[in-house]
Amino acid sequence: MTTQNVCLTIHGHFYQPPRENPGIGVIEKQAAAAPFHDWNERIHHESYRPNFMARVLDEHGKIINIVNNFEQMSFNFGPTLFSWLQSNHPRTYRAILAADRKSVKRHKGHGNAIAQIYNHVIMPLANLRDKKTQVIWGIRDFEFHFERKPEGMWLSETACDEETLEILMEHEIKFTILAPQQAARVRPLKGGVWKDVSDGSIDPRHAYRFFSPKDPQKFIDLFFYDGPLAGDLGFGSLAFDARAFADRIELAKGASTGQALLIHVATDGETFGHHKAFGDRTLAYLLSVEAPRRHLRIVNYGEFLSENPPEYEVKIHLGEDGKGSSWSCRHGVKRWAENCGCRSGGPAEWTQEWRKPLRQTLEWLRDKMASRYELCAGAYFKDVWKARNDSIEILFEGTEKTKKIFFKTHASRELKKEEKILCLKWLESQRLSLFMFTSCGWFFDEISGIEASQVLFYALEAIALLKELTGEDCEPAFLERMSHAKSNIKELRNGRVICERMVKPRLYRFSHLTAAYGMGLLVPGKKFQKLNQRLYGYELEPLQFHEERKERHVFSSGRLKIRNLRTGEERHQIFWVMKSGADFKAFVKSVSSEESYPGLHRLHRQWKVRLSLSPLLGEVKKIFGNSFFTLADIPFQERVDLLTALHQEVVRGIHGVYQEIYQINESLSEIYRSVHLPLPREMRFAAEHSLGPQFMEAFKDLMKGYHFRKALRVFRILAQAKSLEIHLSYEDAIRLLSERLFQLIHAFCHSPSQRRMEQALYFIRLAEKLHWRIDIREAQNELFARIQEWNSQPDRWPSVLRKKDLGPRFLAAMGFNPLIGKERYPHAAPIVA
Repeated sequence: MTTQNVCLTIHGHFYQPPRENPGIGVIEKQAAAAPFHDWNERIHHESYRPNFMARVLDEHGKIINIVNNFEQMSFNFGPTLFSWLQSNHPRTYRAILAADRKSVKRHKGHGNAIAQIYNHVIMPLANLRDKKTQVIWGIRDFEFHFERKPEGMWLSETACDEETLEILMEHEIKFTILAPQQAARVRPLKGGVWKDVSDGSIDPRHAYRFFSPKDPQKFIDLFFYDGPLAGDLGFGSLAFDARAFADRIELAKGASTGQALLIHVATDGETFGHHKAFGDRTLAYLLSVEAPRRHLRIVNYGEFLSENPPEYEVKIHLGEDGKGSSWSCRHGVKRWAENCGCRSGGPAEWTQEWRKPLRQTLEWLRDKMASRYELCAGAYFKDVWKARNDSIEILFEGTEKTKKIFFKTHASRELKKEEKILCLKWLESQRLSLFMFTSCGWFFDEISGIEASQVLFYALEAIALLKELTGEDCEPAFLERMSHAKSNIKELRNGRVICERMVKPRLYRFSHLTAAYGMGLLVPGKKFQKLNQRLYGYELEPLQFHEERKERHVFSSGRLKIRNLRTGEERHQIFWVMKSGADFKAFVKSVSSEESYPGLHRLHRQWKVRLSLSPLLGEVKKIFGNSFFTLADIPFQERVDLLTALHQEVVRGIHGVYQEIYQINESLSEIYRSVHLPLPREMRFAAEHSLGPQFMEAFKDLMKGYHFRKALRVFRILAQAKSLEIHLSYEDAIRLLSERLFQLIHAFCHSPSQRRMEQALYFIRLAEKLHWRIDIREAQNELFARIQEWNSQPDRWPSVLRKKDLGPRFLAAMGFNPLIGKERYPHAAPIVA
């Protein structure tokens, strides 16, 4: 066997469950992900972003290369996660797409990216109709983003049965990736005796062909990843040590077979950086340094398959009770259907008996939703299920043009505007019906966790939508069924209590957003104005507005047209909001577009002239009813924004008072310090509130441009705080310093100068002196890209970087090996974490 016959593929399955509040289409704050807003943001920071700018380091920890790992690895992204990246981190999104385009050229037309079924359901547990939709949506999503047809498709949890493979074949998917224990038996394609490999002993170094039991002319090729290697990577230390990783790959070569061998491993993509800190660097070093050094040819699955078609056929393991198999449940797929014993942690006494009633309840709801959809939407669509499959196009681009094409294709007749809205709402109910089976809801140990709560969220949103569409309220029956899903937490009792306490309060409708809008109009500094607004997935158009102030109360009333951008549904609503200090009461009522409510203006006149508060509220309730919204009823981020804006003036006043106290008693503070006594609590608060704003003001001035006097002022304040043992918050200052350094490097890259280099050096040294960890990755990326350009044309290498002392010092301070501008690099460090 020659070294050229050994190929290497590292596959990363990048995925996070959809976390958006289905009513408003955004992710609300998740405290467990702190200091980030939510888990998507945290994992993006730790894994997705670092992997497209992965560092290759030398033995001193200095950068010798920055690589996009997605150019070298095989990967799939969950469609819901990838759409989130597109909206929230377009640079990461574009870098991944660019990596795939480069891989297509590098690997003879075969790209590194493969598709994934849409929202990570367990395929063997889904019904046939939902299986087909998951595959169709996954393919369409891939084509939309990557602008090519997928060769392979990832099955969530690699959960598989024969019916799933039949559907993949039907949609021209060439291959998928499974765990070794999912193979049952193999034999040569030309015939012979079947060999039992159900113990996981299948040789993972080759591709295998699975023939359709229904039509032997149809087939799909399967790759079974190296199980022991995957285990060492996911649960061992390989992700921390590139050389050990490469040695382990060498071991996986095994004995020569005279054929080309594929050493491959599949794992969660988040292993590289999130589960294993700095695993992105290990992967970068492995693929860019160790693999070439050891003559391992990096390929992707499509390329290997085109050069090395299978010589063996395979039968897959059907799992316990013949229901399918997966990579993370030794009982097949029972982890997502019942208490099989598989768990991810939690107290030893916890059980997962809740899994079965949760699935059974959701299946009951799914079937009810399907029958109502089929009956009601059938009045508008030629084929309701084909319409559902094609509705993915509307999810990509919900433009009027896209909707027009969709209805022209699927409507059984010319539909009125109201009928189209009904159809879109029915399709939304089906999207929710699919999303409530996202696998993460069953994976973990407690039904009140954020993953299980999320699938309940989709279910309750679907129930609310069904009630709007038909008047049928199936919530009581749903909650009764959920009462049999017992929580491990005594106070939460069961799924019914969890729905009522944790999920239902976050179901936001038109009225909640109108209330939030009305409250925001009364708070100076809040983003709402008396203009058209976008609030989450809604468009708000104010039609009337009136405001009245008296004593400490502020009242406003108005009329609003609010439109759901996904379904096109519009509501006209009137509101009346009262603010007394930080207390809000918002009354909201839906009206027809023709109705007028002069009574609202009469209320303001009556209040201004004679009514006291109590009679006024009585008059308000005659129009709106007794129910009203408070701050606790509106979306969380709106609460935060309102309170932040509301208290800015108060906080400024507090700062002013404390500053005055501190200045008056500054000499007394010095006396306490000189005799080594701690400051009294009141004086400590005053010092903190006084020195904090002083520090930020001085630091902002320093960021405008270095000057000795500016720096001296900053250090004097820091010294004063230290002497008084006062803790100052540096988060905003660190962010400012990071931004300023990026600005300097950006300017230097376009117009190199010694002054910019010296300023950058000063700010880096400042961070070091203050023991601050500043984020210079973006600055490093930009500088590295420029260095590559300069290296390609040596005559363009800036003269200022050629200076014997300054150039190397600047590059080293920026984290680079000073010889990065040369053709040769020193030996890189194999252990990079």
